[in-house]
Amino acid sequence: MTDDQELAGSVRAALAGTGDIREVRMFGGIGFMLNGNMVAAASRRGLLLRVGKHSSGRGACPVQRTADGDARPDDGRLYLCRSPGPEQASGTERCPHGGCLCANLAAEGGAETQSEKGKSKMKMRFGLGVLAYLTPTFALGFAWHLMLFKAYYERLAIYRKDIIIPFGFLSMLIQGFLFAWVYQHAFAQRNGSLLSRGLRYAAFGTVLSWSFTTLAVAAKNVMISVPDYLVIETAFTAVQWIMVGPLTALAFARAPQKAPATS
Repeated sequence: MTDDQELAGSVRAALAGTGDIREVRMFGGIGFMLNGNMVAAASRRGLLLRVGKHSSGRGACPVQRTADGDARPDDGRLYLCRSPGPEQASGTERCPHGGCLCANLAAEGGAETQSEKGKSKMKMRFGLGVLAYLTPTFALGFAWHLMLFKAYYERLAIYRKDIIIPFGFLSMLIQGFLFAWVYQHAFAQRNGSLLSRGLRYAAFGTVLSWSFTTLAVAAKNVMISVPDYLVIETAFTAVQWIMVGPLTALAFARAPQKAPATS
């Protein structure tokens, strides 16, 4: 990982949960947009921050410069260059090109507080992601298997008469946590619209669920007709993920997205 990628990763973590975060390529690095406004840009030369016209004096650098290194008046933009060595790891240090390093920019605890807020919001998104799977899956499963197509499944002679509903609920709850984790780490930060991420996730979930809830059961359970079972359970899985995919994407709608790779 290069220095600018590491710096961008730190900014990305600090901004997590603060709002609608979008990343764009600019200044030879990555710009971070918060609710449509640029708040930071990370590149090999360092970090450009927008902290507000009236707050840049608190713990900030005495010298303000643009991303090109030109001195500018106090307009809320601070250019923080990199430290050439560990001896400049604290305090306010000048860099060779005239910029400055502010290691204590958030020393008053603002960064830590923002990070805690970000973690709290991510936990809330994760909880909503679990519910986005559990709620429609349990409701649809109950109505599909025990009401709408109860006679169909009875003709297949595949299920016991005294179905243990709490076991089924527990199974779905465990699946909900696992699927929410997968979405958070594999889909939430992908570029594209909310709908496109939801549909990609729905396609992934449909194939995975079908493999262990339909194929595996058809392979080992005793039933009157395997083809009839495959038809009804394939339909159930498709309807399930048509609901779960978009709902999960909506639950993680404000998760920060990675900037698209450029050549």
